[in-house]
Amino acid sequence: MKPVSHSPDRRRVLLVEDEYLIAIDMKRMLEAHGCEIVGAAASVEAARAILNTAELDLAILDVGLTDGAVYPLIDDLERRRVPYAFATGYDPAALPASEANTPRLEKPVNPDLINDILKRTCARN
Repeated sequence: MKPVSHSPDRRRVLLVEDEYLIAIDMKRMLEAHGCEIVGAAASVEAARAILNTAELDLAILDVGLTDGAVYPLIDDLERRRVPYAFATGYDPAALPASEANTPRLEKPVNPDLINDILKRTCARN
């Protein structure tokens, strides 16, 4: 498969969220901040399929998915050097210590904080 084509001035985002209504809201918020959603996935395996076919600038990850925690996807993202942030209702203390510095949007997500996450994860020259 060919990578998804994109506009060079838009951030290409993979959204990993298993709650349909939350995914729709997040998609709208990200698009309002100039992002292009190249894929939305409700499971780690679906996210991997998108990751293998698309160029990404960022992944927004729900921690707890129907098929388990999102953590196995993080290794794939790091190998491809794709920055990521969590969008979760989990308390920061519930996250692994290795993810203590990962940018985090607390659910319900405040749309005003999206820009901060984009700046922190997708620094542009």
